[in-house]
Amino acid sequence: RFCGLHFFNPINETRLAEIAVHASTADRSVAIAAQLAKQLRKWLIVVGDGPGLVVNRLLMALLNEAQVLLSEGWSVETIDAAAESFGWRLGPFKILDVIGLRTALDAGGQISRDLPNSMSAPPFLIPLLKAGRQGRLHGLGFFRYDEQGTAHSDPTVAELIEVYRKPTRGPVSPTPHNLELINQRLLAAMLVQAIAIL
Repeated sequence: RFCGLHFFNPINETRLAEIAVHASTADRSVAIAAQLAKQLRKWLIVVGDGPGLVVNRLLMALLNEAQVLLSEGWSVETIDAAAESFGWRLGPFKILDVIGLRTALDAGGQISRDLPNSMSAPPFLIPLLKAGRQGRLHGLGFFRYDEQGTAHSDPTVAELIEVYRKPTRGPVSPTPHNLELINQRLLAAMLVQAIAIL
């Protein structure tokens, strides 16, 4: 009689929800979960039970690739600007801050244990967590947040993560070509996982 009903942060702003089923989930259970989600005004997808379900598995692919780009020399700000110019409400590092760095580290760790070839980024979250940077809720993550929750660049982040950065290019600027290149990489990472899910 079990199924999962999975919401996404920020719950009050995100319309999507996943109903996760397994081979013997009863149709009645899915119908009850769907009715509840519809009453909460959510859009629904029904997915199989697997690591990260669908949305988090795709999201972790995006977040992983963003960190790979960071390790290559792109800045947090440029990567986020690229994603936001593509149409994401938040860039990947602001998403990590909203999720919370501890939660993101634990979720990414679980997916990487179940899917060993899915994660390849350096462990950027660890030095930030050790420095007490837990994410937007606590005012510090990849960005510094003011009392209104607005993100501001913080040069301290570059110092904390420098040990994991191995730039393969010189300083890069957020030109339209560079933003497009970043978006192609982020999207490709998600497409690879989408194909694997299918």
